[in-house]
Amino acid sequence: MTHTIRTLFCGVCLFLVISSTSLSADEKPPIEKTEAQTAAAQKSFELGKSAMELEDFETAIEHFEAAVKVEAENGEYHHALGLAYMANRNANAGWYHFRMAVRYAPKNEAAVMDFLRTWKFLDDRGLFSVGTTADTIMNVLGKPDQFEQNGIQSRAIYGFMSINMINQQVFSILDLRNLPEGGLRSEDGLAFSLPEGWRVAYRILSFEQGNTEFTKGEETIQNWTELFSSQRFIGIVEEQSAKKMMEIIRESLTGSFKEVEFDVLNETPDDVLFFWRIKETDEHPSQYEMVRIVKGKSDIHRIAYTKKADQKDEENIKLWTETLRSARLMTAEELRKYQQQAALEHEILQATRFQLQKQEEYIRDGNIEELKKFILPEKQNEITPELLKKIDSINFSIDEQTMVKRVELKEEDGKRKARIFNSKDEQVLTLIEEDNTWYATELWFVKLAGKP
Repeated sequence: MTHTIRTLFCGVCLFLVISSTSLSADEKPPIEKTEAQTAAAQKSFELGKSAMELEDFETAIEHFEAAVKVEAENGEYHHALGLAYMANRNANAGWYHFRMAVRYAPKNEAAVMDFLRTWKFLDDRGLFSVGTTADTIMNVLGKPDQFEQNGIQSRAIYGFMSINMINQQVFSILDLRNLPEGGLRSEDGLAFSLPEGWRVAYRILSFEQGNTEFTKGEETIQNWTELFSSQRFIGIVEEQSAKKMMEIIRESLTGSFKEVEFDVLNETPDDVLFFWRIKETDEHPSQYEMVRIVKGKSDIHRIAYTKKADQKDEENIKLWTETLRSARLMTAEELRKYQQQAALEHEILQATRFQLQKQEEYIRDGNIEELKKFILPEKQNEITPELLKKIDSINFSIDEQTMVKRVELKEEDGKRKARIFNSKDEQVLTLIEEDNTWYATELWFVKLAGKP
């Protein structure tokens, strides 16, 4: 294929918004054909290639369409037709035929590369970021080749890529190529805790590795100044070690950049912690990174914090070095329980902040009945109009963000309790769960205001 056609293909991706008339993979059933029809399809294919060389894309499309009409499951024909449509600036049709190409000819390297080139173009623009809605996905990509729904979980498959969703929002991307028959199973993983304000921005998994990217605040995976990454390199412990992987990274950096700062903070064959920093070049911004690599039972795990900055921030480096050091290697079952606990703690923190904000409003309004709903029943009678007036008279107010910074969960006497700590790591509140509802065990606002 000529350079001109490739250039057109790259540019036409800008117009990839699939129309409602796009066909799904199951709308073209196989057609029984005679030897004469097969020969005619091959001839049409050859004529199409000749037209492509002449950059007569419309004629090429006519010939390739004739070939595909006879041999609907011929991946090579679909790939050629996809290229012709892309060159003719019809990305909708081109994308569809790239999908059909990798479906019917999964080992056709050229077809795979063109499919991935289109996928990457959209990925770089955030289409597959965590939280993208199913409607957005399908408005851009068209009707999926396969769609499965199981309660709140669903997945839309395009070619060999699966977009996994929860509540109709992107949760992760899975490359379906070369997956083991029983699926991917992890034996262990690194458990870590990030500072507040970080969120998962991107997840992707293949038979070779898994990668989860976290960003801070409103930053995205396409536009970040700080990034936290968690990677799993699958089944490579026999040929690789944590220390060897660190050396590969060191060699790559020193081979690519003139000035590299590289410090090893902790080093064993199975667990390394190191820091690197590069200065700005024409292709890369100034940035530094702290990395920890740990050998698991069959996988190697990597976690890293990266910041784009001209100067080192020693306090920030200290914080993230400790964050990486504190990560623990756990079995898959231990990690599952840890993540469930962390998710519940996060949910309690968010809910507690909201509830305290509402309680502050009810104190100012003297709304005893609404305030009682947040307090353990046996303590509710202590809330009186006189008490609320006295508290309100001292201009009582709280900052929910600093008051609720950390939670400790434990079970006592068959009930779950949550101890809430403020930004000074002082315990300010205890919650107890009864009948799936969390109640404050005491009149926390009296304690906070000082007894009137």
